[in-house]
Amino acid sequence: MKKFKLILINTLIFITILFVIEGIIWINENEALRKLGGLDKNNQYYAFHPGIKKFYLDLNSFPKINKGYEYGRQPVGLEYNKKPIVIFGCSYAYGQGLNSNQTLSYKLSHQAKVPAYSRSHSGWGIQHMLYQVEKPLFYEKVPEPSHAIYVYIPDHMNRLYFHSFILFDTLIEKFNLRYKEKNGELQEVKHDNFLFNQIQRLYIINKINQYIVINTPKGSKQYDFALKHFIVAKEKMQEQWKNTKYVVIFYTAKKEDVYLKKKLEENDFIILDADEMANKNLRDNEYMSRDYHPTEEAWNLITPKIIEYLNLK
Repeated sequence: MKKFKLILINTLIFITILFVIEGIIWINENEALRKLGGLDKNNQYYAFHPGIKKFYLDLNSFPKINKGYEYGRQPVGLEYNKKPIVIFGCSYAYGQGLNSNQTLSYKLSHQAKVPAYSRSHSGWGIQHMLYQVEKPLFYEKVPEPSHAIYVYIPDHMNRLYFHSFILFDTLIEKFNLRYKEKNGELQEVKHDNFLFNQIQRLYIINKINQYIVINTPKGSKQYDFALKHFIVAKEKMQEQWKNTKYVVIFYTAKKEDVYLKKKLEENDFIILDADEMANKNLRDNEYMSRDYHPTEEAWNLITPKIIEYLNLK
């Protein structure tokens, strides 16, 4: 009986400590989001553990404008009678904080006189390109392009391993899209284990995961995993598109990214470096917003160089 009481007391203490830690993290994450302007218009905290949300993307509803909110960017330049380009990536490619006419896709389209399809969104990574091009519906929405362009930033390495993307997705318990490698093949992580999901949804588990991922030095193992995503996505697109060229634009690349650049070139990707093309420090305030995204000035500088290097005109 004493042993049972001891176990019960220790269990209650553990649950209480865990609840307090979860509450502290919840408050801190909401306050961090408030500073970035990410809370809703009523300026209220997001609910405490509102319920697990698995990754879901309906290609029929992407991109879409709903009640003034734009989910993704609409295709632009459809008036031009040339082969289009398609752009993949995260908030950099999407144009976080920019009007549609200030984005990379818009500027590429109207300066090169080509249709442009943006298949990017905030918080996404290489795996989101792979997820889309695996689906037959994708090819019904995006015609064969002359170039498929991926805008890469170093954090995309981390996003291959995050359980939930930092801040907002962590707070709303939205699981990140991830793939795992099994028997040489990439398989989407389905999150089908109920018990494991209850552990993974905890804020503290996500913070530990994010800390480990961010602070783990990226070596050949991690870069080869990223490379696998690029290669498989390219192979999927090549099944449908026979004459497309594949481009990766490295934006504010790290010196460690040289390994990935070399491996991508060996697999017939065209590699462009935004910093080298701009010949400027793209981290300067003129080219980087307060929330660390490219400004319109950055794309004004880089876009003509991309057009020149890819011979889009």
